[in-house]
Amino acid sequence: MTNKHCSRSLRLHFRNIRDASNPFEIAEDKFKKLFRLNKVAATDLITQLQGYVDEPTRRDTVPFHLQVFSSLLFYAHGGYQTTVGHDFNIGISQPVMSRLINKISRLIALHLSPRYIRIRFPTTSEEVRRVKDGFLENHQFPNVVGVIDCTHIAIVPPKTDDPINPSVA
Repeated sequence: MTNKHCSRSLRLHFRNIRDASNPFEIAEDKFKKLFRLNKVAATDLITQLQGYVDEPTRRDTVPFHLQVFSSLLFYAHGGYQTTVGHDFNIGISQPVMSRLINKISRLIALHLSPRYIRIRFPTTSEEVRRVKDGFLENHQFPNVVGVIDCTHIAIVPPKTDDPINPSVA
């Protein structure tokens, strides 16, 4: 068998394992720890997002529910795309993982955020003054007009001596 055939055979093997992967089979407590959602919320998220996705094409080799789960793992743990892509034997390469995170993030931002996320900052000068005074008095932070709860994700800068892409240096 040639290297090309071996490589194709291995990809098909991992695709079969990946397609059979079912994170819903994980115990509820571990599921919630991994994805930061319970199974009911995850099912609801997948169902809602699925409504905004076209029929899968040959290019979509990762089942949609695994696209969502892989993205949730990345959001929940802020891990590297490479390691997240290999969890649950789903065998997703880093470039594919990057595209999936982008796709799922856009779906959430465009279609679900307006429905579930309400960000309201003060609009009048009196409201701004009241909020600033409150933050200064309670937390000793001057000039704060609002806060957003979030998770920090490490952004790793590219190598400065990258021979492939020297323009980054």
